[in-house]
Amino acid sequence: MSVKKFALALTLGLSLVSLNAHADYSQDYEKCLEATNGVTADMLNCMTLEEERQDAMLNVYYKQLMRGLEPEHANLLKEAQRAWIKYRDARVNLAGYDGGSMAVLSVGSIHLEMTVKRVDELKQMCDNYL
Repeated sequence: MSVKKFALALTLGLSLVSLNAHADYSQDYEKCLEATNGVTADMLNCMTLEEERQDAMLNVYYKQLMRGLEPEHANLLKEAQRAWIKYRDARVNLAGYDGGSMAVLSVGSIHLEMTVKRVDELKQMCDNYL
């Protein structure tokens, strides 16, 4: 393994460990990552399961907002959500640009992190506006 790949692997590993401390990630995700022993396929499985949980929460908050906001504001939220999805997808594609074995973890990690942050934003909007 080259020094560059090792440094990237170390950085991603530390990033995933630090994600566990983030309150918005599920306890199941933390336990799942701890059990992987650094095996990439297992880490990807953990990310996929957490992405499904987070995506479900994103949809819950988004639907609450769409039902509870005035039509004009709901349309603004819809535009903002569509723009966020485009941004997220472009950011994720950029992360995987260099390819390589670590790109899959990098892409998954960024996608999940962005989704968790968006869930938090939508939850705060629910708390503030509904």
